[in-house]
Amino acid sequence: MVNRSFRCSKRMYCSIDYIANRLTNKDGTSVVYAANRERERDNNFTTDIDIQTLQRFDEDAYVIVRNYSGGFNFRYLCLAQQAKLEILEGKRILKCCATIAVSKANARSRDAESTSHDDVQWTTEEGSHSLTLIEADESSVDVVFDSLGCFKSEEQALEHFIVFGHIVTRWDQQLSPSNVLKF
Repeated sequence: MVNRSFRCSKRMYCSIDYIANRLTNKDGTSVVYAANRERERDNNFTTDIDIQTLQRFDEDAYVIVRNYSGGFNFRYLCLAQQAKLEILEGKRILKCCATIAVSKANARSRDAESTSHDDVQWTTEEGSHSLTLIEADESSVDVVFDSLGCFKSEEQALEHFIVFGHIVTRWDQQLSPSNVLKF
């Protein structure tokens, strides 16, 4: 097994409230894992993202299945969670995460699924993604996106890195305010 972690970070020149509001739907649910949306379009990519909520534990924790389709079909089950704004060492922090766990029950679910897509590639490696917002001051936020995974080969780790890059780019485009350039 090959363990890899990837991190992207960026300072955004807006308030943490601005970004937190962009991460919340009108009904108060999280848009981070789009648990209440049937379909979203990946900005500037040819990938459609289908998301289905399988179970809701509370207002901020879901078991979802996410399918990326386009030039490839990539699918996984995960636990998606969004925390409330917290104060840690005098700074407001918001963290969202998705965790993929490998289990016999997940394997049975994948095997039992009848699909017409022979090209669906299920993620069978353990891993997680997290998006953390850390208030730097009243007008700027440090955004950190982490990914950790266990892969069968270096080639799979590289494929994951490419998908991770697409995810980070999409979130950057969705979260960035129009005043991103500071003069």
